[in-house]
Amino acid sequence: MFAEFEQRKAQLEKQDADAKKKAQAEQAEREFMEALKKREEKMWEKSRQKRVNGWRQWENSGGFKSKIPKTKEEKRSDGSSGYNEHNEKAGSSYKKEWR
Repeated sequence: MFAEFEQRKAQLEKQDADAKKKAQAEQAEREFMEALKKREEKMWEKSRQKRVNGWRQWENSGGFKSKIPKTKEEKRSDGSSGYNEHNEKAGSSYKKEWR
């Protein structure tokens, strides 16, 4: 009976030691990740001016140029554009008829 108690006590002590080791490892990992995050944030802030200057340079050079050609609205033989011209004359009242 005493041997069982001693065995159980040793087993509980081993489990407690393992739990402490695991907690220490998790704490070390957490501290490492926090330090890494702080370092990355510091580097991000440090490179801000470079990013801003790059953006301004890109904007001043003309920015994004679309490769899609602009299309012209089709004109009828009488010079009107058709559908859009009719709706412009009608105002927004034609929208009520859609419902």
